Amino acid sequence: MDKQRQASLGLSALGVTIGLIAVYVFMTSFTLETWCPEENRSEVIRDGETVISCEGAGMWSGVLVRLFLACCIFVPLSALLTTAGVTLRKVKSGNVDLEGQKSEDPLESGIASMVQSLAQWFGVGLTGIVIILAVAITAFVLLALYAVFSSGSLFS
Repeated sequence: MDKQRQASLGLSALGVTIGLIAVYVFMTSFTLETWCPEENRSEVIRDGETVISCEGAGMWSGVLVRLFLACCIFVPLSALLTTAGVTLRKVKSGNVDLEGQKSEDPLESGIASMVQSLAQWFGVGLTGIVIILAVAITAFVLLALYAVFSSGSLFS
């Protein structure tokens, strides 16, 4: 395998890895450790039971930072790297045999191109999911604002 194919396969693998990291960061943004860091937790007794209470102004900061990293940094980077890997593979190389045909191993080329195609669709799929979530959240916020302002007053 020549250097160009190795680089394209490496870019695709790096893109998939960053995509998996994005999924992990997104899913862990809803854990107790993210919502309320340990230094903000305290135990409070309510109705005879000990419950965990969260105090402090930083309750949302960890969640929003993780969601921003996952959706706005890692997912586009994953899609970019997987697409760049496929594009680099498709660039014509100068290796031709005596008949003018490209000299490459058809089995290796088929497997690698299939893996890279799957990696590219993984990156594009993550981007699509982020776009759908952004549209749904925007619609929900707009509907909530419409409901608040169409009720006649803010506090009734």
